[in-house]
Amino acid sequence: MTIPAAILTWALMASSPSSSPPAAPSAQDSVITGVCEGALTSIGVILPSGGLGMDCGPSLTLRHGWRDGDPGTYVLLDLPACPDSWCRSLQTSDRLRCEILIGNPCCYIEDLKGKELHAFTGTRIGPITDALQGRFDADTDRREGLCHDQYLGNQARVLRVLIVEPASDRGRDTYRVLGGGRLFLRARQNKSDDVTGEMVPAPPPAE
Repeated sequence: MTIPAAILTWALMASSPSSSPPAAPSAQDSVITGVCEGALTSIGVILPSGGLGMDCGPSLTLRHGWRDGDPGTYVLLDLPACPDSWCRSLQTSDRLRCEILIGNPCCYIEDLKGKELHAFTGTRIGPITDALQGRFDADTDRREGLCHDQYLGNQARVLRVLIVEPASDRGRDTYRVLGGGRLFLRARQNKSDDVTGEMVPAPPPAE
């Protein structure tokens, strides 16, 4: 499934003036404030103990799903239906690819915090790779290895994500939304479902 270039360009750049990079997002994401701060991707990040830093340290590597009996550190969420979403009529893998690439425009869902969302299971390397490569390639700053505070691009490689926790001890199928944040891609995605990046701004530490 290929996203038309015009739609990708509109979705990623509409709110970002080309003359200068947008201001850094505030610590309060729209999932809390109800103010739309950009289209929401279907990625849910599981907050480790101590939170996720936003300094120029080692890259954060997020692992998808369960591996060797251990839980991953991000999941792919089945977002609530959005009547304005270009992705809404697509099947699972294509919808995930679309919602990571251009996002879900119902980004101001005021009551999303505290909700439990279903997570898609199975390996999704194809959709993840395609979508994250598309985001990176659409950016005007494609330098790899830099930190967010060195970044001068148009925000295409900054993804709006949800911060989640397992809704039960087994935690494989359903996740509770704690809040929101943004994930900066430090490198172009390779053929893997691991994602390398940096959380900006830092979400609050787990209680």
